[in-house]
Amino acid sequence: MSGPYRTPGEPARDAIAAAEPVDLGGLRSSHPRAATRSVVATAVGGLTEIDLHDSGLALRDATAGRVELPFEEIDAVYFAFDGLLPRPPNVVLRTFEGTSYEIPSDVRGLDRIVEAIDRTVTWPITVRAKEALSRGEPLVFGPLVLELDGIVLHGQSLGWKHLSRVDAERDSVIFYAREPLGRFGWARLADLPHPRALLDVLRMRTRVVLRGLELPGSR
Repeated sequence: MSGPYRTPGEPARDAIAAAEPVDLGGLRSSHPRAATRSVVATAVGGLTEIDLHDSGLALRDATAGRVELPFEEIDAVYFAFDGLLPRPPNVVLRTFEGTSYEIPSDVRGLDRIVEAIDRTVTWPITVRAKEALSRGEPLVFGPLVLELDGIVLHGQSLGWKHLSRVDAERDSVIFYAREPLGRFGWARLADLPHPRALLDVLRMRTRVVLRGLELPGSR
């Protein structure tokens, strides 16, 4: 999401390194796969461990070693589902510097990790985004732009008064125009940063229906 809704703070690397990790029973993943983004928290052929601190995450794998990721350095949160099996999504965290880290879906304690990210990153963004939309400021969520008068999806515009509803499916968000237009367009969930914040902001202007989307964590 673009706009002055989060600004990078001073890195708290010393504080996070010294903090005692919360014991979540060994947050490990045995789900090796090739790296698909710039820096990935999953090791090819190895294990991933994640320590959850009050101020951020400490990621460990066989290739990158230990990486400290303070919450204040997280700019965007993405959720990406693999395949058709009913399993949680992988969580991709992108920093203000453009580096991405992937937390695999089979890490133990994923709900608690996402809850911490929601509390420190997503909910503050949601509040600021709602205020910004009320002022008429455009909000950019990947391929989707929310404007004062409506949405722009993949370059195509639709006014709020013509938007009937938004369906949040397992791996996509679908936009429906009022009849007789019908389905207007869709976007992959994996391409939409902060989907929880996005859905909350959309509810200010239209009806949002959850049709299969289940994200880790809880409100």
